[in-house]
Amino acid sequence: MWYDAGMGKKADITKEERFQRIHALLNRQQPVSCDSLAEKLGVSTKTIQRDLEEMNGKIGGKIRWNSREGSYRYTQPVSLWNQTFIVGEDEVTALLLACSMMKDFSSVPLSDEMDRLSRTLMSGKYNPFAFDRPNPSKYSFVHTRMARVDPKIWKICIGALNGCRKLDLVYQKLGCKPVKRRIVPLHLRGTKGGWYLVSHCESAEGQRTFNMSRIREAEDTGEQFSPANYHFDPDQYFRKRTDIFKAGANHSCEVRLTDWAVERVKEMTFFDGQKLVPQPDGSAILRFETEDLFSAAEFVMIMAGNARALKPVKLVKKVKENIRALAKAHRIK
Repeated sequence: MWYDAGMGKKADITKEERFQRIHALLNRQQPVSCDSLAEKLGVSTKTIQRDLEEMNGKIGGKIRWNSREGSYRYTQPVSLWNQTFIVGEDEVTALLLACSMMKDFSSVPLSDEMDRLSRTLMSGKYNPFAFDRPNPSKYSFVHTRMARVDPKIWKICIGALNGCRKLDLVYQKLGCKPVKRRIVPLHLRGTKGGWYLVSHCESAEGQRTFNMSRIREAEDTGEQFSPANYHFDPDQYFRKRTDIFKAGANHSCEVRLTDWAVERVKEMTFFDGQKLVPQPDGSAILRFETEDLFSAAEFVMIMAGNARALKPVKLVKKVKENIRALAKAHRIK
């Protein structure tokens, strides 16, 4: 807490904020003593002494006590604070992880811009009073590498998405012939290594999702549309979807897990709202709701013999279909 006699009230203040206020007073060449600072900031004189010692160490000993004035002074101007935009250790950790994540987007048309942004952020000024300058080599983040997208198609689609304009596409699903589609682009989502454009498809008269890597041609029609007419809310749309594709009705799922799988699920969130119900034999029932049975079946397959789908019936059937297809591909009778 800090106290300002002129304000007559207290307010929350961190150590870094105390440093900022002390720095501001010193920079204006105002008399600064431990007693006056302690009264202003609502802390003890011992705390102020520790603050001044730490600040002085961070800025190379530029704070000196003037016995004639009974005040601390800067021996020379200190301007680093005004250039600082990162003020907390948590902030710089988040920045380092974000910059590390950007490295996994090398195949995306915006990779050069991401790299330039990363270098710009990392070359910024840091609060010399808050923490030591960070070392990027101490942080890394492993992310699924993103699929390649034609840079020209990317630019056209993103331009239309941002400008609320309709697109004419030539789209080709795996194993199918190319087809023409007129779409209203609503949202771009990167997930599981791919980029997907959620759109209203005028040709199909409904909402569809297009894999950006499978768009063979794209043309900006220049025709404007109003997003309000399509009522698309990303938070609501993706809330119960672990995958990108629209799945339809909501399903209450149950999957029996071995003790090994239970520990794995405790470590990670596979489904929003997932709940583990312990069983007497050490196993557990995983309960969750989802509109995406495809990803639910995929989860069971990934866990192999450590997970067994119990319900709904559609999930059980989907898992069995996957097992039969896998057995056939590996020529297992």
